[in-house]
Amino acid sequence: MNETIELIHNQNKDLKNTLNENESSFNILNSHINNELKPTKKSLEEKMGKAVEKEVIKQKIIYLTTMINELNTETKGIPLDLKIVSNINNDNDNVSSSINELCQIMSKHLEDMRFNQVNSAIEVYFDYKEHDFIIDNKLRSVYGKGYRAIIYAVFLISLMQYCYTKNLPHTGFVLIDSPLTTYQEGEELDEKDKIPNDLKKRFIQTFSKERENQIIILDNQFDMDTNGINYIKFTKKADEGRYGFL
Repeated sequence: MNETIELIHNQNKDLKNTLNENESSFNILNSHINNELKPTKKSLEEKMGKAVEKEVIKQKIIYLTTMINELNTETKGIPLDLKIVSNINNDNDNVSSSINELCQIMSKHLEDMRFNQVNSAIEVYFDYKEHDFIIDNKLRSVYGKGYRAIIYAVFLISLMQYCYTKNLPHTGFVLIDSPLTTYQEGEELDEKDKIPNDLKKRFIQTFSKERENQIIILDNQFDMDTNGINYIKFTKKADEGRYGFL
């Protein structure tokens, strides 16, 4: 019995010695990692980062040098300042011409629907200072809420038509939300903000003639003639009209 106890005691002592040796080795290895390997790793990372950055800068310089050489070749013999002025003037002329054409299309639609309530010409032009349209010598922002909504709808449709005639990118349709409903339930409006019912009807009649592109109008109030248009009424009733949009 005593011999067994002594054997276990010796084995336990050997295990403690081994554990101490392993712990000492671990501490030495950990110290080596912290003091030598980690700084070396950090230094290598910094060197690699600088090398990559240097290569990126080098490639950028090569690219910019190539672009400068190409630009010099293209503009050789032409004073650079004159070329810039010429491009600016051409761009401005093109923009002005395009806006004037767009204004003419808007004017035609507004005249067709008798926007000013009389059979007379309606002048439309763009004020570059105010960045807005002038209709019959009045800035669009001066008109009431309902009239502004109609002018904006006319602008969207006219822009689509302009793009179509010039073969410019466009979806080929416009979706306009409530251009004829100028107020929500319970809201009070001044008379100048309201759209006369006869103008609403003429608005629909004017654009019912469009055949090249599609005009989609969503409106909560629509009590007028639907001839010439695809009229869909959403009723939320299974046995009347169409239940809903989906």
